Amino acid sequence: MQCEKCGFEQEAGKFCGKCGEPLDASHTEQTNETNTVEQSTASIEEVSSTVEQTPNTGQNDTLEKVKETATAYGTYFLHYLKQPSLVFSKGKTEFKNGIINNVLLVILLSLTIYFIGKDMFYYFSYSESVFLPVFGKSLIFLVALLAIIMGLIFITIKFFGKEHHFKEIVGIYGVHMIPVNIVIVVTLILSLLSAYGSSVFLLSLTMTLITVIMPLHIVSKQLTKDTAKVDPLYGYLLYLVFFGVVVFIFSTILIDTGFGEIIRVFGLF
Repeated sequence: MQCEKCGFEQEAGKFCGKCGEPLDASHTEQTNETNTVEQSTASIEEVSSTVEQTPNTGQNDTLEKVKETATAYGTYFLHYLKQPSLVFSKGKTEFKNGIINNVLLVILLSLTIYFIGKDMFYYFSYSESVFLPVFGKSLIFLVALLAIIMGLIFITIKFFGKEHHFKEIVGIYGVHMIPVNIVIVVTLILSLLSAYGSSVFLLSLTMTLITVIMPLHIVSKQLTKDTAKVDPLYGYLLYLVFFGVVVFIFSTILIDTGFGEIIRVFGLF
């Protein structure tokens, strides 16, 4: 309670303890309530101002990371497009970009398979809503196939050449998929234009590059560069033997699990 005359404050009483003036309890309570409301309003305005002035740092950080990754990948793509052989000296450092390049490859290739096959294969005429099943099966097939190929390259080099880390093989293989990604983009465009003859030819070329030509080049290059336990020629042949056996087993399993249509698109059997 506050005295209106002298301003003295006290907790209770009917008269001011300093000057003796009668105290108006209702006026004092109203004054206190007004002060409390004013203080609350000031606090709310201060918090609102702080919220408005504080940027959404989480969202900005995410966008910045995406931009940085995209910029780094663009630099990586152009750099190794000009000189892909440079990756043999620093393959392990390109593991992240190698993963990105391989992911782009399987996505683009899965889309290409769908657009080539939707008007050419009986499987696609079962239902109108076949995009997700076909795209998903193709994606799983290609991820498994690329994992097998990189594993075979790693095993061949490990046993018949100098031992390398698997991340290095992923980085090297990813760089060698840069020109393949360009080919598959052209193939996808042709498939969208219904140029099925050209797109099927380029799809076959792409699969040959992915499974045979690029892996053999990597194996040969590594066995030639390192002190190899076996001549690079036999490294070629050993990779082909390993690849043939593993892919045959892999394809047989896939056929038994309903992937036969996808394998027919690749023309493996």
